[in-house]
Amino acid sequence: MGRRSAVVLAAIGLVALGTSCGDDSGVQPLSMPDSAAPESTSTIPEGRDPEGQPDLGEGPADTEAELDKIAMPEVIATTNLGEGIFHLLITDDGLYAARTAGDTILRLDPDTLEIETESDEAYGLADDADDICNSITSQLESGQHPCAIDPEADLKNSGLKITAYDVSDDSVWIVDPTSQRLVQMDNQSLEFQRYLHLGGEPTAVLAHDGAIWVTLTDYRKFADDAAAAALLRIDPSTMIVTDTYPYEEGTTVEETLDRDQGVPLAISNGQLLVGLTATSESEGTVTVSWHDVEGRQEKRELTTEDGICEGPAGGPDRCSALVSGDDLWIVENPNFRMAGTGRNAVGRAAGAADELATAVVIEESGATGDLLLGDAAWLVTGQSGSATLIDPATMQVSEILQFESAANVSTGTAAGDRLWVADISTGDVTLVGPAGS
Repeated sequence: MGRRSAVVLAAIGLVALGTSCGDDSGVQPLSMPDSAAPESTSTIPEGRDPEGQPDLGEGPADTEAELDKIAMPEVIATTNLGEGIFHLLITDDGLYAARTAGDTILRLDPDTLEIETESDEAYGLADDADDICNSITSQLESGQHPCAIDPEADLKNSGLKITAYDVSDDSVWIVDPTSQRLVQMDNQSLEFQRYLHLGGEPTAVLAHDGAIWVTLTDYRKFADDAAAAALLRIDPSTMIVTDTYPYEEGTTVEETLDRDQGVPLAISNGQLLVGLTATSESEGTVTVSWHDVEGRQEKRELTTEDGICEGPAGGPDRCSALVSGDDLWIVENPNFRMAGTGRNAVGRAAGAADELATAVVIEESGATGDLLLGDAAWLVTGQSGSATLIDPATMQVSEILQFESAANVSTGTAAGDRLWVADISTGDVTLVGPAGS
């Protein structure tokens, strides 16, 4: 499969993690692959205005690394694609974006930001489309193929509502919560090909290791068991569900997926991590937790001297965890520390290290920062429309780059040492790189 994001997360093979799943006595290490950091992508929620937020206490003192700041990154290119651009995704095959107006997919030139092609707003159903190809149960019992899409057919209530998508070697895979479908299109022409009814509301999709993985909520409505959420493994060649992993209501993995906390799907050492989250329950420690495909919870405990993620009512909303190559990254949300401090703390545990090296970025607006990872790390604040470059080797930070366009960044993606961001309200898309790039 073509390489794209770590989504999130930046968050998938079916082999055991390098931990003991049955050991409840302690925290297990999360092993990372010996490989270069992959690209990452993230949808950045609108920043929260700190005014009116409760005073959560002073928390640990802010710490600035006593290192010279690296040069401010610079804007390489910018364009306007019209309002409603969201979910940028950089891949080996190009730069992709979704548009809310009509819910279409765009393929862009990553250097010029020009639109190369855009999908239709809806797709036609083949004449032989019937209930048997809309049912996971029927597929598993009879081996029927999913519904074909006929580009010449009349459009029959088949418009998209895109919640997430991913790109493989030859396809774009879209999940639509309204129709509860997985939709496949060609990743070059963006022509629709097939769709599959999923039997629940999809929340995330990831193409990896010869399979398509989809997380679902409200799965109980269509399943015989008591599952409230599920993970599906789908064969991309046949578009048939090959494995279903149901999660019963009240389990930690079901609650994580249902609350939409953490990273729904992430990859570490070739393995799938479900519901990657980070919390701080005691001073000087951060606990990262995740689940394997069977729903068994694993944990890794990290130490920190910078108070990252600490404070009153520490929980999954306080900070987030990302996996990139050999490293584990932690990002603290400033609005959960003390209203208006603007302290964005970023921690990195290199390889098997159990201590976080920390960089601190002070954003005067108090806006929340989201981390995007390529070969470099980028802290992007949505509400204030700015980006800060972080050197992963030294954890030095640059001066903050304020975007003239894309003043309210809603999405971003990173690869190598470059960053792409977009403003959903204006449609401005901006390419950023290190100074002199």
